[in-house]
Amino acid sequence: MRNTIPELLIRLLILLCLCNYSWWTTLEARPCRSFGRAQTLHRSSLMPYARVQLQQFSGNFLIDFGTTRSTIDLAGFQSGRPVPLPGSPDQYSGFQFFGPWQKVTLLARDHSRVQGIRQAGILGTDILSTAIYTLDYSRGRIYQADPQGFCTPAQLVDAGFAAVSTAGSYTRYPERLQGLFRVNIPAIPVQIGGISAPAQIDSGYDDRLFRYALNINQAWYTALQRAGIQLIENPAADLRLSTCVVGVRENIKAYTLPSGSFFAIEALDGRLLMRNTTVHVFLKQTPPEAARCGGIGTWQFPAGQLGASILMAAQKVILDPFQSRVWFYTR
Repeated sequence: MRNTIPELLIRLLILLCLCNYSWWTTLEARPCRSFGRAQTLHRSSLMPYARVQLQQFSGNFLIDFGTTRSTIDLAGFQSGRPVPLPGSPDQYSGFQFFGPWQKVTLLARDHSRVQGIRQAGILGTDILSTAIYTLDYSRGRIYQADPQGFCTPAQLVDAGFAAVSTAGSYTRYPERLQGLFRVNIPAIPVQIGGISAPAQIDSGYDDRLFRYALNINQAWYTALQRAGIQLIENPAADLRLSTCVVGVRENIKAYTLPSGSFFAIEALDGRLLMRNTTVHVFLKQTPPEAARCGGIGTWQFPAGQLGASILMAAQKVILDPFQSRVWFYTR
């Protein structure tokens, strides 16, 4: 019996669907071969730096996901100083970081006291949230990528990464930010002894003296106490830090974890990543006189802040503001 025209069309459509499915599954199965455009990642005091070209000058900029506004120290450049646009104290043209930018805003700051590499500025999330960035500490590379054509979630999982959510705290789309997280600093769910709280990723938090540092606020400390988790005081590591208010300092008490407790990052798939029993916990209790400085020490709900060494220990970290995810390498 001869096939009718409708039957032939149906068979043709089925064949096309099978071909498309085969092509898509093949694409998903392909390994992720590139994280995008690459340049050298320098490390100093556990913190990541990249070279930035500004006009005809170049300098080392800190890659800081814990800062919202990018800065510049004009004295930190080699062979001269960049010049801001006429009539503006902080807007610059000729900025090149993975290619040219039309115009950027860089607040003038003095970074001369930073130990190690001479710092010419800071790249904060006002710049970093415009693309996907991968910090590859193991190979000394930083990658920049657009969402189109980047590795799929399946490819990243296959490559040994696990996803952690930054929903509401870090995104390319400001309308998705929520509450006190509207500052656009990536905050991820972590836990101590099973008591969870969001902790901000701060790649500019130099914790080389006490590696695996975790700042917590009073609300989280209280929650731990109520759960029967008694942190162990470590007076030798106590700190006294300046605040944004001249003459007002903040006392920071240091602790270690009790036996049987551990720190971990909570992945979207339910796994606990970066489990560690040797984290140094620092309790931030911002004085009332410095409340306007903001930060987790002024928040009324449990929250924390991760030191730079925790990121470095992961070897590779991908920060994706488009999907509001951070991918940690787990192998």
